[in-house]
Amino acid sequence: MTPAEKYFAFLDLCWPSNPVLNADLDTCFDPDYVEGKWREFRERRVYTRLMPTADLSIVDGGTSQDTFFARSLPGSQWDADLTHEAERAQGLERTLACHYVASPEEGTSRLYLLGHHSTTDGRGGLAELRAFLQFLDGRDVPTQDRISQPHEPTSTFDWQEDRRALLGLLQELSDRNRVLGPPLPGEWPESSPERTSRGHRIVLDPETSAAVMSRARAEGVRVFAAMAAAWLQAVASAVCDTDSGILQLNVPVDRAVPSDDPRRPTAMNVGVIGHRYAVEPGNHWPLAREVAATVERAVGRGEGELFFHLARLDRITDLARGVDTVGTSIREAPPGVSVTNMGLIDSAGDPSWVSNLCGNLAATPNQVISFSTLGYRGQLCSTVWTDDNRMSPARSDQLAEDFVSALL
Repeated sequence: MTPAEKYFAFLDLCWPSNPVLNADLDTCFDPDYVEGKWREFRERRVYTRLMPTADLSIVDGGTSQDTFFARSLPGSQWDADLTHEAERAQGLERTLACHYVASPEEGTSRLYLLGHHSTTDGRGGLAELRAFLQFLDGRDVPTQDRISQPHEPTSTFDWQEDRRALLGLLQELSDRNRVLGPPLPGEWPESSPERTSRGHRIVLDPETSAAVMSRARAEGVRVFAAMAAAWLQAVASAVCDTDSGILQLNVPVDRAVPSDDPRRPTAMNVGVIGHRYAVEPGNHWPLAREVAATVERAVGRGEGELFFHLARLDRITDLARGVDTVGTSIREAPPGVSVTNMGLIDSAGDPSWVSNLCGNLAATPNQVISFSTLGYRGQLCSTVWTDDNRMSPARSDQLAEDFVSALL
């Protein structure tokens, strides 16, 4: 395992946060047909069979596990069904599962893939989901039979080779945080394995999405930075009861290099960038530009890899010790707002009956809330995750409303 893969394996044993990649379909299939295609797909695609083990390796788990689950539920219950799976502890040594939830009376269904955090990242999982949807449509998909291997780093950073540079970077980040002050909220419940996740799906129609993206371009930022800034403003208002304050923003960064072998999936290469931002009421575009600039600079000097380096996760070979290390780091971390960006997805090759794609990830205890976003078929799609033990359902609903208001 890479340090990032180890981190996610340890994390899921502390507070499960299973990646869920789902597609909403404007059609209903016979569950037996979907199951048969899934079995055939798994025979051909090693990504669906990857499995983390207790000795901190990733292996081909084979096809013996029962990984297909079908249910008939009205559409109003789908989100609750998905939420339950996203936070359910499942341990190691399990492969990617396919869930098919259908509402024949409404003529719609949802298909989602659920995997272990250490083997299923957002972009890789969405690519595999789209491949399976095309397979369901009767198209061929290439065979993939080699487990991915981590690529050699394409760049190194001064702090990785010079201890003085590392200490200088840490001092700079410490000084910046000290000047800004501690992040809100001031009072936050202690970390606990108890969690009742609540998910809010937000889908902006193509016309509204186009207007948001056009305005972002005019302001000199990508739409992700605009959504992140609006998100920070909404959190300050709905969660922290203030128009201005300091918030910690955590942004996962995908540094994966595309595989040069079609028989091998792309190896996971993820970093996490954490920064504090001063949030002010009103115009969120200056904040959006600040988010874009600081994330770009942080990526450029390797801050995404810094946490894994400091925790020495690359050297941890004991499962219990790794779980303790990650658990401690999360408990001691400041409350943070997490934003995951899965990018804009070209839907040209997808079946016409696929109406939407989305990625979901239940928040870990030190996150105030977790938020993921992507663009599909001209729609900007977001998922907001909260925990009823930390935030009332009414405040969670208000948060989703405030985000849309701030963005528009």
